Amino acid sequence: MKKLIFVLIIIFLPQITFSQSAFLETGENGIMTGIIYSLNKDAKSPGFFLSFSSYGIFDFGLGISKIYFEEDEGEDENLNATSFTPYFTSHIIKPQENIPIGLAIGFSYSSENYSSDLLEEYNLEMKSNAFGIGGMLYNLFEISNEIVVIPNLGVSFFDGSFKISGIEDSISEDFDETIFSFSLDFGVKHEHNMISLLSIGIGISEEITTYSLSIGFVGIFENQIKK
Repeated sequence: MKKLIFVLIIIFLPQITFSQSAFLETGENGIMTGIIYSLNKDAKSPGFFLSFSSYGIFDFGLGISKIYFEEDEGEDENLNATSFTPYFTSHIIKPQENIPIGLAIGFSYSSENYSSDLLEEYNLEMKSNAFGIGGMLYNLFEISNEIVVIPNLGVSFFDGSFKISGIEDSISEDFDETIFSFSLDFGVKHEHNMISLLSIGIGISEEITTYSLSIGFVGIFENQIKK
């Protein structure tokens, strides 16, 4: 069960290190879609995400991922999970000339359904869910009129539970974990209000290190406030 707890960091890492509103000016709205790939020593996880940015301050998103677990001798073969992760991020402070450091806080929830040959054979059902909260500090560097680089440093906390049912007595276990994260995000501005984004992230917890790569595209469709 401990192994599964650390694997869930795969789900939370991209959401806590990648925020589209960091690339938008205050007042701009946008829609971002993209793909995610995360891995650590116990699992790998490809995924897809869609998010909406309001006023360049609030991000509302949903991530959908598939988790494939590394098989150790004697463990359940073909164990995998499907995860749904809605999340919300608010940029409390955005970098400006007089305030070079930005601050964002985020909330997320994840729900996983597991499947494997063993679970199917014994007609068992295994699920997990977790709530996460975190914050990050970031800066914005304009390399040129088209290229922006944003390094950010964050910390997040999450807790949740696993449950196995379908047997006479259900088995459940609660857990909590802290993740320290760092990412380097790149944005390239294009014509027609488009931005392409690339994020490389790393998350470190007590016993495991997770890496993530995210690629996305933002379409800016409104600019209500211009500073």
